[in-house]
Amino acid sequence: MKVLYLFLIALVGSVAPANAATCGPYKATVEVLSKRFNEHPIFQAIGQTGMLTIFASKAGTWTAVHTNTRKHSCVVDHGQQSEIIRPLTPEL
Repeated sequence: MKVLYLFLIALVGSVAPANAATCGPYKATVEVLSKRFNEHPIFQAIGQTGMLTIFASKAGTWTAVHTNTRKHSCVVDHGQQSEIIRPLTPEL
């Protein structure tokens, strides 16, 4: 498990081409994003093939992670700048 964790850290920390996927167990992915990038889940949505989770940090970094029904996650995109443009209100 430690080898997988270190491998995931190396992949998530590198700049990967858009078509390369960084994948691993959901629990390990959350741990890496939290400890290495100080990113935490701010949004989750259930879709036909699994769950999409958006992680973000106060510094503005963000990561989008898709998790299938077997709790296997892949980073689908990430970036350096983010902002909440309109929080949900009861009227929406």
